[in-house]
This record gives sequence, structure tokens and C-alpha cells, in this order.
Amino acid sequence: MRWRTIRGMILCLLLIINGIFFLILYNQEKAPMKLSEAQQKQVRQIFRQEGISWEAGEIPAGESARFLKLQSFDMEYIVYQFLGDNPEEINLYGSRVKYRQGEKNVILDRENSSAEYRRTGEMQERTAEEEARQLAEEFIGQFTGMDLSFELQQSRDAGDAWYFLFYQSLDGKLLTFNKMEVWVDAGVRRARFTYYLSEEQKLETEKEYPPDELMYQCLRMVQDQEIPVNSLQSIRLGYRMEKQGDEIRGLPCFFAYFDQGVVCSADRVIS
Repeated sequence: MRWRTIRGMILCLLLIINGIFFLILYNQEKAPMKLSEAQQKQVRQIFRQEGISWEAGEIPAGESARFLKLQSFDMEYIVYQFLGDNPEEINLYGSRVKYRQGEKNVILDRENSSAEYRRTGEMQERTAEEEARQLAEEFIGQFTGMDLSFELQQSRDAGDAWYFLFYQSLDGKLLTFNKMEVWVDAGVRRARFTYYLSEEQKLETEKEYPPDELMYQCLRMVQDQEIPVNSLQSIRLGYRMEKQGDEIRGLPCFFAYFDQGVVCSADRVIS
């Protein structure tokens, strides 16, 4: 009886020890790779020595990197929620199909998980840039019919229209493969929506770069390509698309935003 009690206590103790080890390993896996204040200061100092002022604030620390498994989205949802129930269907070529309802045209590209809107009729005199941006932002929800968060990444003069590029933002991270491009004159003349469903996966990698090394990679990029930049304005965590055979995935990245609209990305991992 006494031995049975002792054995039970030993088993309970072993379970507790295993639980503690599991929590330690789990927390190590999820722990952010955060730089010390001294490391942060050293990175900022090196950028300034190279003639690039630092306006980006603190270098972000992300949780241990994860891949995103990507799969195409059923873009026919976009067609029927935007055009209604009975649009005219016109087969184009390959994976592309065109749907039409009055002056509205939507072209699906199933191979690239995208839907493109085009307005027929004559071009119109374009509105002011700020008003055009508001029209572009409103159009995202009208076209997709989904409650997604997008951030403006680029705006420029496209001649007879304004061009705007938006990336999806999810939990503070940029998904650069999910994007909306909009061309606006007096209204939205053209738009292209690209969207993939994503599922987080455990990373299988030999190395994850620390944030300071990623910042030095971005600095070398602008120097090697002799890109004239004067300041680093912000730093974001996010993902870019990578295709390996039939598999499509999101690869975790650092994005460094410089002045002059220059953006550099550095992969956080060696896969």
C-alpha cells in the first residue's frame, strides 16, 4: 500500500516536470526576438553614419516566425455580390472569365486568385487626389463585400487617373499577396483585387535572423543599388508570397519604409 502511494506521487511529480518543460519550450518558441536598448541604439547610429536619418521608432520584435499556407479564394463570390445574380458570362482564355452587367465588367483570373473591375464608357476628368483616395477606400468594401482591413501603401499620378495600392493588414502584419489596386478619375475606373486564404503553419527552418541583422540587410540593399534615400520612416512585419512547385505560402519578412517611396524587404528566415 505504501509503495503504491509512493509510486503515485512519483508519477504525479514526473507529470508536473514534463508540464514545466513543455511550458518552457512553448514560451521559447513564442518569445519575440527583441533587441536590447543598446542594440537598438547601435542600429540607429549605423544608419545615421550612412547619412540616413532614423524616424522609424523602435525596431519591432515579432513572435517566432511562422509560414502561412495559402490557397486560392473562390472569386465568383465577388462577381455575384458586386454585379448581382444574372451577369452576362463571357469566356476569355485560360483561367480567365469575364462577367458583365451594364457598364460594370469583372474579369476573374482563377489561376492568380484575382478579380479585376473595369468601367466601360469614356474617360472622365479626374478629381483631386484626396477625394480620389476616399473613393478608392470606399470601393474596397463595395467590391469585396468582406470586412477586411487594408492599408494604403502607394499613391501616384497615373496620367489620366490616380493610382492607389493597398495591402491587407492582419493582426498588425502586412500580407503583401492580398492587395487592392485602384485607378480613379472622377470615379473608380479600374480595380484589381488579389486575395488568398491563409493558414498559419509551424516553421521548418535552420535559422531565423535577428531584427538587427535584417535592418543591416535593408541598409545594404539601398547602398548596393545606389538608391538615394535620406530617412527610414517605418518598419513593419509581414509576409510575401513564395511559390514552391504546386505549393504557395507566405514567407515572414521585415519591411523597411524609406523616403522617396522606397520599400525594402528582408526574409526573416532561411527555409
